[in-house]
Amino acid sequence: MDCKVKHLEIIQGIITRMAQNSFMIKGWTLSLIIATYAFISSNILYITLVLCTIILFSSLDAYYLYLEKEYRSLYDIVRLKDEEQIDFCVRIDYEKGWVKKYFKCLLNKTIVLFYLALIIVNVVVFILI
Repeated sequence: MDCKVKHLEIIQGIITRMAQNSFMIKGWTLSLIIATYAFISSNILYITLVLCTIILFSSLDAYYLYLEKEYRSLYDIVRLKDEEQIDFCVRIDYEKGWVKKYFKCLLNKTIVLFYLALIIVNVVVFILI
């Protein structure tokens, strides 16, 4: 039972790091957008830079969410294994449907609501300026 618990702890650590990365990406997105307010004077350059930032960071955030879900699946697989089957493998297999799973994560409500709100706020600011 000791090997199984240790293997699950390793996977849980990876899941925790993926969630932390997602949180930090959201913070970096806000920081970069606020910094753009201070340094960019041209409206066209501003909206282009902000939209590129939002698209880039939302894609990265969705990727970390995808990895987090894959490691959660691995956690469930290891949880159901017998003690003698534990091999401490933490590799996830990219199967044929990984692109579909990634886009499903990209359309996850935690991603869509946060980044859509940023787009709306920035479009309103762009219109007002």
